Amino acid sequence: MRYDSERGGDYDGVMDRIQGQSKVVGVLDAALMSGKLHHAYMFHGPVGVGKYSTAVEFAKVVLCLDPVTDLRGKVAACGACKSCQLFKPIETATFGVDEQREQADHDERRGNEGDDEGGLKGAHPDLHVVVKELARYSDDANIRNRKLTSIPVQVIQEAVLDKAYKKPVMGKGKVFIIDEAELMNAFGQNAILKTLEEPAPGSVFILVTSSEDRLLPTIRSRCQRIGFVPLGDDVVRRWLERHEAEVMRGLDDEMREWLIGFSGGSLGRAELVVKYGLFEWAREVLPRIEGIATGRADGELGGMMAGMVDAFAKAWCDGHDGASKEAANKMGAGLMWGMVAEHARRQMMMNAEQVGVGDLEQGENVMEPWARVIEYVTEAEELYRSNVKIDMVCDHLVMKMTQAIYRCKAVGS
Repeated sequence: MRYDSERGGDYDGVMDRIQGQSKVVGVLDAALMSGKLHHAYMFHGPVGVGKYSTAVEFAKVVLCLDPVTDLRGKVAACGACKSCQLFKPIETATFGVDEQREQADHDERRGNEGDDEGGLKGAHPDLHVVVKELARYSDDANIRNRKLTSIPVQVIQEAVLDKAYKKPVMGKGKVFIIDEAELMNAFGQNAILKTLEEPAPGSVFILVTSSEDRLLPTIRSRCQRIGFVPLGDDVVRRWLERHEAEVMRGLDDEMREWLIGFSGGSLGRAELVVKYGLFEWAREVLPRIEGIATGRADGELGGMMAGMVDAFAKAWCDGHDGASKEAANKMGAGLMWGMVAEHARRQMMMNAEQVGVGDLEQGENVMEPWARVIEYVTEAEELYRSNVKIDMVCDHLVMKMTQAIYRCKAVGS
């Protein structure tokens, strides 16, 4: 490790680019400065708030062959060594993150093919990224043909266990990133347990998850849990400002504010809205929900919502090699439910502001229908998880929403 004299000891390391997660960066910086890394971390928190991006940036520092320090003792990757050069450029928590994940998946597969220098042809031989899509490249034909809705134990065996105790190619160590770790089934989690208990020297495991409750207690107890929080509206707003040309083409202030609210502190979600044109969802679906609130039944809304989810899933699969249509449908459905629930929350707040202070009965009357809509969205999520078809789920949701808000009108209308 060396002191970076060229920058006067004030080195802007890769970890400094993580947005809106100061506590996370502080914990990881402290670990790097102490030189005592935990062998297993669990990055948990909402979708799209920088968990995977942080894992990649952290791995870059861990694997750097010539790390530098500043006057405060902060450790950063040098950016120039052979290890650093093998990391693809990544703009943290903004455009390119999804592409970085795909490239890591692609490079991992190429690294398995026995290229020169231990599987090295644009891929980092000591960075192993495990994603559910690796099932497409399993040695087992039955695994290759499965729907990509989980991480099979065979993928864990091939991508982690078979490599965990091999000597690092570059000699520094190894980093294993398991993205969407909650998708490991019980067999996969139990298979990796012993490796987490007795890792090879210099190995670091990072389990990235948005549903830590789906991981076994034995897995959670062996990891240092690092919680990520939703990003503030100011972070999303700055992101919009930086990408004004790409993001806000012809969009008005109302749509800008809708995007900030809908993102819920997730730049990943905001990016999906932009990349897949989900502003049209807001323009088409939300006014029809408002129509229901004024007494207009809408027998076509459920079919429209299901069609939008299906179109999103097709677009996602077209842009992602080896993607699962079923997994893409679930992602699209989650975005649709999130949009409806966010709209209901906004209606509750707007109606509550129009009720006189202390008028509890009137407040309950105007808020209860929209609170029920949020309950019905949760019900729709559960139905879809139980394999009810998306068109039936959407029709059911519209029927329940109609029952809840048919007589709901804003105070004073």
